[in-house]
Amino acid sequence: MKEFLNNIKIKIRNSFKKAWQGKENYKIITNWWGISFYLVLFFILHPIMSHNPLWIINFIFAVIIIIYLILHIILLYKNRNIKPKLSPEEKRHQKELSQMSKTKRLTRKLFLQEPVTKWRPGLVFGAIDILIILEYYKYFS
Repeated sequence: MKEFLNNIKIKIRNSFKKAWQGKENYKIITNWWGISFYLVLFFILHPIMSHNPLWIINFIFAVIIIIYLILHIILLYKNRNIKPKLSPEEKRHQKELSQMSKTKRLTRKLFLQEPVTKWRPGLVFGAIDILIILEYYKYFS
């Protein structure tokens, strides 16, 4: 059991180092670091904080939560997918391909085989993080 926990600790540390360098997979940051923390926060930490009468414990939990979420926003920004810069010839070629496939894409969107709009997960997770930070900011007053 101790060896298993040490392996998990090493994996978390390596993932954090890779993320801080900007080399971590974006889905790991959004799914494992984001969604798993949201679930732990709302099903474990939030009930503890709402039923705890000691303000100092709530304050410490709130500080830890806010620091984690700020780090999550920073790492989302560092590890975002950046589109490579294209030469003018490549841009022209992509423009021609997109013009040819516009009617195909339109019919696919009309029959709901393709999403109508594209959403950026980093922006959505960043907004959720900011909303949670504002929610737990009330423990500072």
